[in-house]
Amino acid sequence: MLVAGHIKPWKDSTPIERLDPRNGLAACPAHDVAFDTGMLTVNGGLRIHVARSLADATKADPLARQYYGRPPLREVILLPEGAQAPARKYLDWHRQRIFVNGSLLLRRDHVGPRPAFARAPR
Repeated sequence: MLVAGHIKPWKDSTPIERLDPRNGLAACPAHDVAFDTGMLTVNGGLRIHVARSLADATKADPLARQYYGRPPLREVILLPEGAQAPARKYLDWHRQRIFVNGSLLLRRDHVGPRPAFARAPR
């Protein structure tokens, strides 16, 4: 099962960006949530980047490794033949504003709980 979602979230997008098919990715539900919460991001070359906290969790936790280890997580996104790639401007926006990139701090505007391995230490 795949879930389609916006790269630049609906709440942060202009009306034109909301309807732009290049502002979207399809992923399994586990990877969709990881992307939305900043545990995964994708660069302009479609390479998948994993937040340090998630990468560390895959080393210690077999369940995290099952979903987010390499494999099964690929190095790059594979697109079907003839598919339009996501627009770099949305991928850059996500990487700069949502991706955790080694930090364990929570974004203040994040809605919903983060996975336990992504929570800030007390």
